[in-house]
Amino acid sequence: MPKVAVIILTWNGIRYLPDCLGNLIKQDYEKVNREFIVVDNASTDGAAEYVKTNFPEFSLIENDKNYGFDKGNNIGMKYALDKGYDYIVLLNQDTAVDPSWLSELVNVAESDKKIGGAQSLMLYWDERDIINSIGNQLHFLGFGFCEGNRKKLEIGPSNTAGKNCKLEIISDITYASSSAVLYRANVLKEVGCFDEEFFLYHEDTDLSFKIKMAGYRVVLAPKSIMYHNYEFSRSIKKYYYMERNRYRILLTYFKLPTLILIFPAFIAMEGGMWLFAFKGGWTREKLRAYGYILSPKNLADIYKKHRRVMETRKLSDKEFTKNFVGEIMYQEIDNPLLRYIANPMFRVYWALVWRIIWW
Repeated sequence: MPKVAVIILTWNGIRYLPDCLGNLIKQDYEKVNREFIVVDNASTDGAAEYVKTNFPEFSLIENDKNYGFDKGNNIGMKYALDKGYDYIVLLNQDTAVDPSWLSELVNVAESDKKIGGAQSLMLYWDERDIINSIGNQLHFLGFGFCEGNRKKLEIGPSNTAGKNCKLEIISDITYASSSAVLYRANVLKEVGCFDEEFFLYHEDTDLSFKIKMAGYRVVLAPKSIMYHNYEFSRSIKKYYYMERNRYRILLTYFKLPTLILIFPAFIAMEGGMWLFAFKGGWTREKLRAYGYILSPKNLADIYKKHRRVMETRKLSDKEFTKNFVGEIMYQEIDNPLLRYIANPMFRVYWALVWRIIWW
């Protein structure tokens, strides 16, 4: 049986730990072949002491400060890689899982050696027949969102969850949410862990894309069930990271001809984003994102990573972008401007552009 390390990054999450860690203990995966690793990002609410007292069988890594999501998880992943695990699984602190959650993830990964990443089926904590994510989706201008969010989980004759998640079928997805994901250890050794330059947001997009560009699959494990105590954050600070990091994704992974083709749509979207920023009071964060992406240091870093992708990639832009979309179908940010103007316009634009792409 494969050896699996499950990493739970926590920061001031003591209120979540009884459910999260308590459910992990009930996993039906052989104890001798699993290790649960809590990485504490210098919590001030007593989370580390709580783990020591109530879950002594868990390994605990105590960071000396809050390193953020990317580096915090990387510390755990590198610890697990050094110990020779076959699979490394990340699980958010604000979750609960079914008893077969881990074994179903591993079963999916074991079914095909080309699977480099597998995401659990994510349902809402307090609405357990409502989908949070059946795999994450990417708009061709770099906006990531949860596929299937708020759709009812339908299990009937068709065995489908939401629009296109067949519960009996392992399906390829655009990218895997890091909230509940398995990575094959030897693939992480090949492509690396999270790029710590992202700090927050899109780090899971980037890692999934690195895995795909190396020739591996990223899939949904539909019988691996996770319940997410999910809240959409409307913090102004997050827009800085979301904007700068979507620019990084586009500049890193698209070939120059693709960037040229999407540029008119990019300019139009920027106009819309400025309206959104003025309305939401985050124009300063928008300007900071421009400053970040245009700084010589960051441009050099992006160019270096772009060159590496271009030299080693095993997917054409045509294949890479085949599941990208021209609409943002995410109820948390739905509004009339998006629904009636932006989505129809960009849907048509992307459909035309994708037909042009042959490289």
